[in-house]
Amino acid sequence: MPYESLQDKVERVANMSRQLGIVQSMSTPSLWGRAEFSVAKARILMQRQDIPLIVQLAERNVASLNGLINHIDELYLADLSEKNNRLSLVLSVLFAGLSLSIVVFTITSFWADAEQLLKGSVAAYVKNWIPDIVNLGNVLSLFLSIFAIFIVGFLLVYISINWYRDRHFRKLYLRR
Repeated sequence: MPYESLQDKVERVANMSRQLGIVQSMSTPSLWGRAEFSVAKARILMQRQDIPLIVQLAERNVASLNGLINHIDELYLADLSEKNNRLSLVLSVLFAGLSLSIVVFTITSFWADAEQLLKGSVAAYVKNWIPDIVNLGNVLSLFLSIFAIFIVGFLLVYISINWYRDRHFRKLYLRR
């Protein structure tokens, strides 16, 4: 159901609620006039026409429509929340992919800088740490690369599953 249609239904139910309030006030014969005989005749007429029952059923129908609209509104909010969650996931995975590309482009620079530091004029105790730092950088870059590839793969699987599911549900709903 399009959101504009839902807004139209909400306006109609609000109008029905307002009209029901008018009907309830009109269903009290003592408000019509002050003469006892006219109030008594109005009560008898309303009882014969089952006006109290009709008003009660109308109240129940309007309450049911209000409940239905509230439920549909909650479904819209849940759908919006799900779409925002999907967007957050996509952005997170894109950020992971960007991180992977940064790691791939900077690891070679890291290796070149470490090689230059080994040959350059650096204090002796710092030179002893450089191979360990290079090894740590290699290990970290390997783990980060594998993790980023895993996240990108997960995103591709997630997007394909959601695309298939949305396509399948659209076909079901368009047939009706």
